[in-house]
Amino acid sequence: MVYHSFMEGCTKPRRPRFLLKHGELRKVFAGTEASSDRTFTVLVDELFTISDGRPTCLFIAMRES
Repeated sequence: MVYHSFMEGCTKPRRPRFLLKHGELRKVFAGTEASSDRTFTVLVDELFTISDGRPTCLFIAMRES
């Protein structure tokens, strides 16, 4: 699973439901909210700021077999 999105603290997009919270994807895919039939290994969970100053997250997780 590859996901690249804006984080809380952005001015655009403005709707909070479209902005990731810090650690949100790791929480969902690395176990605390994932059901027992889907286990993922988190490969990348990086926060960085793009050139216009908006915070973003790059997240990559691999489903375990």
